[in-house]
Amino acid sequence: MKKYKDIISIIENEIDSVDRNIIDYINDIFLPKELSIFLLKKSKKIRSSFAILFIKAKYGKISDKQLKILALTEMIHNASLIHDDIIDEAKTRRNEPAINILFGNNSAVIIGDYILSLVLKKLINFENTKLTNLFINSLYEICKGEFEQDLNKNKFPTIEEYIKKSERKTSELFKTALIGALLSENQQDNIVFAEKIAENFGIMFQVKNDLIDFLEKKSDNCGKNDAENGIFTAPLIYLNENNTQIDVKKDSKQFINAVKKTEDLIHYYGRKTLDLISSFPDNIYKNALINLCMEVQKGKND
Repeated sequence: MKKYKDIISIIENEIDSVDRNIIDYINDIFLPKELSIFLLKKSKKIRSSFAILFIKAKYGKISDKQLKILALTEMIHNASLIHDDIIDEAKTRRNEPAINILFGNNSAVIIGDYILSLVLKKLINFENTKLTNLFINSLYEICKGEFEQDLNKNKFPTIEEYIKKSERKTSELFKTALIGALLSENQQDNIVFAEKIAENFGIMFQVKNDLIDFLEKKSDNCGKNDAENGIFTAPLIYLNENNTQIDVKKDSKQFINAVKKTEDLIHYYGRKTLDLISSFPDNIYKNALINLCMEVQKGKND
């Protein structure tokens, strides 16, 4: 199976353009050197990759305007990472000191907000009300999901509640990246379809990340994992179905069963995504989307 780097090699130029747009955006304002390094450090940019592959599979090309929109969604993602690291008491991010370590928690909160305000400021320049409303609603849903998660710490949700939270926390920004890019060029014929595929892909991505978090407890340098923060994800929810203790041994029947059920959940949303992709015209971008979906299901999402 192809690895992520190989899958997105066909859109390398577009990803580079997203990076250049981020540089242009942050060059317009004063930022400390350390923050610029954080924003510009190479990352997977899976939200942008997903949107670029979708648009090129459907329309054959992607515009400069659409790549500028994707740069803005990457900046929102970066702001959310800064806030997450404060909550998780993380010490590193992308093999560098986390922003909260460099500047302290108080300044890190302001920096995250500052990036979000820059995104909204740049968004106004597009003079597109639908686009602006999309981003505002997305920020609302993401913040609502985080707030509800914080209010419900140390409480076991149902799987349905967990999926809804995953929609708000993760799928929302996948949708914003893709729908925002489509709206910027008035490509509204695929909006509903795009929402469905981005939602399913985003849930699959989040559940896989949660499974990785469960199986590979983070080191002290990375901060607390979900369970330590009182956040119970799919494998922990499945463990709790029979009132099983969280620290059950990894070779126990209960542990293996919880992992299997979580993997089934990942594959369920993976199949829904692949079923939607199957309707795409046959081309290299469709094939790359299929491979990307398979890689998220099987690989390590980082």
